Amino acid sequence: MSASAASSSNATLLTHLHLDAALLLSVDSSPVPRKLATSTPAERDALLRARAQAATQALVSHLYALPSSTHPDHGRIALLPAALAVGAGGTPLPREKPLPAPKAETKWEAFAKRKGINATTKKDKLVWDDDRKEWVPRWGFKGKNKDAEQQWIHELPNNAPDDHNPIAAARAERTARKLSNEARRARNVARATGAPTSTVAAAHAAAANGLGGGAAGEAAAKRKADREQKKAQLDADVRRAKVSTASMGKFDKRLEGETKEKGVKRKFAPNEIDTSSERNAQLAMLNGLGGSASRSKPNAKGQGDESLVNARKAVRFASGGRGSAALAGGARGGRGGRGGRGRGRGK
Repeated sequence: MSASAASSSNATLLTHLHLDAALLLSVDSSPVPRKLATSTPAERDALLRARAQAATQALVSHLYALPSSTHPDHGRIALLPAALAVGAGGTPLPREKPLPAPKAETKWEAFAKRKGINATTKKDKLVWDDDRKEWVPRWGFKGKNKDAEQQWIHELPNNAPDDHNPIAAARAERTARKLSNEARRARNVARATGAPTSTVAAAHAAAANGLGGGAAGEAAAKRKADREQKKAQLDADVRRAKVSTASMGKFDKRLEGETKEKGVKRKFAPNEIDTSSERNAQLAMLNGLGGSASRSKPNAKGQGDESLVNARKAVRFASGGRGSAALAGGARGGRGGRGGRGRGRGK
């Protein structure tokens, strides 16, 4: 790029330059030349570098024209003007994060809007304490809602048991209110998002988040676990009773809305499996067959393997009750009568 082209570009830049000394910002609004798209990378870098240098030089020259003061350590310091609003000529800056999503209406807000009821103002976070003569938080640390737990004297009801603890009762009541509020909040969120929920699920989530701590939270968790256990036991008893008839419940009359019990579905191995799985299955079957003999009890002397044949009973049957010695003698004497004394039928 020639020197004349660069100087003309800088002159055009100065006419489209916006300087904001409060933000130390220099904005170049001049259009990009069309030849920049077809130029070489070296020419493109030279043009952009020249425009950036001209914009920076204009900002520095503007800062030197501002009122200044002298600092003993840092020297001359320019006094920057105050930042102006966007409508008053200030520079609009891009937003770092997206705009927050609109807050979903609660059930009461939707009802008040539908009926034309004026929305009530929210409760203040601070309330006046007549005893301490000061403003205290309504909730939280040293909140007003804990006065019933921290007072030094309590009034017992007439029907209170002997082991009644008013401090624990007040704490349990406050915890119950907290769980109820959390359940309402969860229902409002579920209503806004369209996800199903219930009071029990919301209370369980609140207790899991640490809202149901203390003796009250443990007691509520124990009661819920007992209910779940009893429900599971009743379901098991009902399923057992359904199959206790002669037809195992197949021809029994079903109640209205009663679902059909699903049995255990048989699972078959696929026809085509890899060689490693097939080899492992065959080896497991062979190991089971070969291990049956090793797992059996050791045989007594002369009995053999009782799982196949009882040797003692076979000898007693073959020898006519005389034992193995008589059977051995008969074998030495041929096929004659008892004890080998017979010669058999002659010729």
